[in-house]
Amino acid sequence: MAVRLAVGLLVLLLVAGCRGAPGPDAAFQDPGRVPPEIGILLTPPFVPGDSLLTGSVPGRLGLWDPVEGQPVPVFSLFAPDGASMSSEALSGRALAINFWASWCGPCRHEIPLLVERQAELPEDLLILAVNVREAESKIVDFAAEVGLELPIVLDPDGEVSDLFGARGLPTTVFVDPQGNLTATWQGVLDRAKLVQLTDASLGR
Repeated sequence: MAVRLAVGLLVLLLVAGCRGAPGPDAAFQDPGRVPPEIGILLTPPFVPGDSLLTGSVPGRLGLWDPVEGQPVPVFSLFAPDGASMSSEALSGRALAINFWASWCGPCRHEIPLLVERQAELPEDLLILAVNVREAESKIVDFAAEVGLELPIVLDPDGEVSDLFGARGLPTTVFVDPQGNLTATWQGVLDRAKLVQLTDASLGR
């Protein structure tokens, strides 16, 4: 009975990506080792995300309100090599800010799509891979393992992911070249949706 309950709960989590409970850190806990009967649920195919948020979100007092067409917050994070990266320095290009973690199965699944899309639009689009609450050593090894050939920055305390309302992983925020929000997608992206949302950020 306990195993059936656990499997059922994990299925619900995977439908929306790697979302968690409503607590401040629950969405980003590393599941560690899981039983084989549950681990099979962490492999593809994943249900594509279906939550497209572009309107005002009540109950976020003191935080940025993600309204389509309005400027996104300015933030600054560090890359694994210690270099600082500010969102202000990225103006003039469309952005896709992807919040992810190495333990998140859907995140791993969509990485090749993100890398491919970045290669298609090297001058017009920047896909920024924001790792949430993981050790630097784990991130570097994981990036090499999966071929994560995107700019990576670290959000060790989850402050930026919280600011952007990323309550589960993966979450991707799309921004136009003027720094305005065009869409927020919660859950795993498929190829068609990624193309659609990046094209919209570029005004196509």
